[in-house]
Amino acid sequence: MKILLWLCFLFTSFKIFSQDKIFLLNGECVQGRVIEISRSEIKFVTDGEKKSLQQKTVLLIQFKNGEVEILNSPNKDAIFTEDKNKIENISRNQETFQRNFFSINTLALCNADIAGFYEKILKNKILGIGCMAAYNFNSGSSISNVFISILGNSKKNYDLGFSANVYPAGFQKKTTLKIGILVKYTDFSFTSQINTPNAIIYTPAKGSQLATLLCFGTHTKLIKNYFIKTFMGLGGFTLHGIYKDQFNFQYNAPGNGNSGPPVNFSFLPKMYIALNVGVSF
Repeated sequence: MKILLWLCFLFTSFKIFSQDKIFLLNGECVQGRVIEISRSEIKFVTDGEKKSLQQKTVLLIQFKNGEVEILNSPNKDAIFTEDKNKIENISRNQETFQRNFFSINTLALCNADIAGFYEKILKNKILGIGCMAAYNFNSGSSISNVFISILGNSKKNYDLGFSANVYPAGFQKKTTLKIGILVKYTDFSFTSQINTPNAIIYTPAKGSQLATLLCFGTHTKLIKNYFIKTFMGLGGFTLHGIYKDQFNFQYNAPGNGNSGPPVNFSFLPKMYIALNVGVSF
């Protein structure tokens, strides 16, 4: 009698643990014996009852012999397990991390700059590389570009830049610290003034700044896919060419504030402030 009972127990256990497993796209796992796979539905038997599922809801079937048949692809990364409660918690709390950030500097609008930033976050979620571009709509340079506006008839044209940023704590929290480097090129035009014994000659000229800035700030997630980024960049650039000549000429000219001996600048400081609003994708 005991042998008969043991045989019944082993038969029942084998029946339970030798079932097919149907993994659904929502993370659920259904066990049973698959009896039919058609274009529209999956028919199976579980606990002696025939049931069916729409094929479009099924990710894959793992048969009891170990073979796997994939029927659909998930819309986004997911974790599948036989523990249904665990899957429900994961699907409720886990969000796909968006690695592409695009934003616009709202503070630059005060200077008539349309400044856009793009950044790609690498897989480690700590390092980001990016670029920026800006176009200025002012008819002339303002006080915001103090080292350009000193020149005659000066006008800032555009900015181009490349950046590398480190987020030491990753993006685990709503707000994370950002430290990085921004190399920014600024193009502008002005009127060159040359004094000769007989006349003053004015000619159109082009100039540029290539500044390297150490940046620090924050990245704050608002709602899904939207964020605010704030940072300040401090650094400087080297003066060269006709820009250097004209800047020193204008700085030392009477009435421009330099009452001491003439100064010949070859390096100037640079600062950049940003309050960016953007979207991740």
